[in-house]
Amino acid sequence: MLKLFFSDAADPSYRLAQLRNFREQQERKLEQLRGLEEMAREGSHEGPYLSLQLGLALVSALVDSCGELERQLSEREVEA
Repeated sequence: MLKLFFSDAADPSYRLAQLRNFREQQERKLEQLRGLEEMAREGSHEGPYLSLQLGLALVSALVDSCGELERQLSEREVEA
């Protein structure tokens, strides 16, 4: 996210690429977390499952937000 924060001086396509790369990284993380869900849900301790649920929600929100920002940046490039 620091690359995005400091991307004002870069070409707009660089900004979009950085955002896309970050989203793809988070999508991979989301899949990994989903792979743990059944085991965590069926475990004998509730804490790990609650933590996983929170992680799933956070990473999912990141993926959704990145997708929305990608759409916004793509629209700006088309308008320019």
